[in-house]
Amino acid sequence: MLLTGKTAIIVGIGPGLGEALALEFAAHGANLVLASRSGASVASLAERLVSGGSRAIGVQTDITQPDECVRLATAAAEAFGSVDVLVSNAVQYGSSRLIESTTSDEWRTVFEVNVFGTMNACRAVIPVMKAQRSGSIVLVNTQLIRQFNPDLRPQGEYASSKGALEVAARHLAGEVGPHGIRVNSIVPGYIWGPRLEGRLKREATESGRAPSDLYEGIARRLALRTIPTSEDVALAAIFFASDLSRAVTGQSLDVNGGEYMH
Repeated sequence: MLLTGKTAIIVGIGPGLGEALALEFAAHGANLVLASRSGASVASLAERLVSGGSRAIGVQTDITQPDECVRLATAAAEAFGSVDVLVSNAVQYGSSRLIESTTSDEWRTVFEVNVFGTMNACRAVIPVMKAQRSGSIVLVNTQLIRQFNPDLRPQGEYASSKGALEVAARHLAGEVGPHGIRVNSIVPGYIWGPRLEGRLKREATESGRAPSDLYEGIARRLALRTIPTSEDVALAAIFFASDLSRAVTGQSLDVNGGEYMH
């Protein structure tokens, strides 16, 4: 197991990728500190992991509040003695309207979570990681920073916030690297999970087509001809969290089945 003895904070626990991250990190032996705005969600998943033999706690956390992020980092250090990994999967989507129809306040709401909140979480764990002289920060981004997708509803606010996050990640990597802390990003495209599955079912109902046909329509655009699952994306986070990537920092790893190559 790649993460035995390491303590990982995972922010943004929920159906799909958030849950997959928790399950994969547990499978690789990590001590888990699960965080989201929903206390019930993190408590339920933590109990499930503990019942399966993992070490896990849940901490209700609003990452837009710096003091709550500090409380989260403190809880992790007190429970398990270290903070070795932070994975930020927290996400706020936009209004799904054209940019010309959006307001500055709507953009601020998205940036508040995706950029400012994520940086709050990073700032909270960095002092602990500096004291340890080691740590890995993994930020979940999106392929929408690479290209516009006309098949989706407008995503201007969301994509722009994630673009800012990628730049922040590179600068942060340069700043904390001398302290033995690595910062990397995973950049998924389509993810096969509850969110995409639900979307295809709705589209199938509206169009009269089979969900499997809609799936194939997407998969044909991918070199591997299959849509990566939440578990596939979570494994990329495992790579960055583990010593397999001990010489890698400031990088973004695309996990998209070969839809976008650069």
